[in-house]
Amino acid sequence: MEELVYLHPSSAVAKEAPEFVVYNEIITGNRPYMWGVTRVDARWLVSHATPLCTFSKPLADPPPWYDSLGDQVMCWVSPSFGPHLWELPSHAFPMKSSKIRVALFASALLQGKVFPSLGNLLPFLAADPSIIYKPESMGQPRVGELLHKLGAGLNAIDSRSKLASAWAQDSTFLYSEILAWVQKRYQSKLQDVWHCAQQEAKMDVTELYGSRKRKI
Repeated sequence: MEELVYLHPSSAVAKEAPEFVVYNEIITGNRPYMWGVTRVDARWLVSHATPLCTFSKPLADPPPWYDSLGDQVMCWVSPSFGPHLWELPSHAFPMKSSKIRVALFASALLQGKVFPSLGNLLPFLAADPSIIYKPESMGQPRVGELLHKLGAGLNAIDSRSKLASAWAQDSTFLYSEILAWVQKRYQSKLQDVWHCAQQEAKMDVTELYGSRKRKI
């Protein structure tokens, strides 16, 4: 509607005046009043009224991240609702860009966020894994080789489950690319954790992150 409508003073929600409501009909008196009003949580609109929402591009702040429990790369977007583009709270969505998904997954893998045992390599890495998704690092051989191996598009390996499937076919997949990230004098340590990572790939989420808590 183009005209303003009001909460009737006798309405149960009138005193609180929620930011968003849904109503059954408009009753016309000295003013147009909403009838049958119910409070609506703004976050519900994204999931229950998606066709009426407009979404921004992925936000840089907060940055996208790999969700270990959900096993996917996520990002924040700013939704707005309806023709007036009412601003809604930031909402987490799966990242659509394959390139960004692969880069963030690769970074999470080296940080031990995918398979906890690989986190034992962090003190011995030759570079910080967070550089992988920074544009200026694309020229570094160890970055390029790792991302190339993980692939792109529909066949990209950007989740724990996809990597587990790849290891089921070839247990040495990614070994040399990860080895390039380890300082030369400590490269033997990768052999120590590789078998553990392979075993973790066979676990379900409950087993995998239960074991992480016990290690801590």
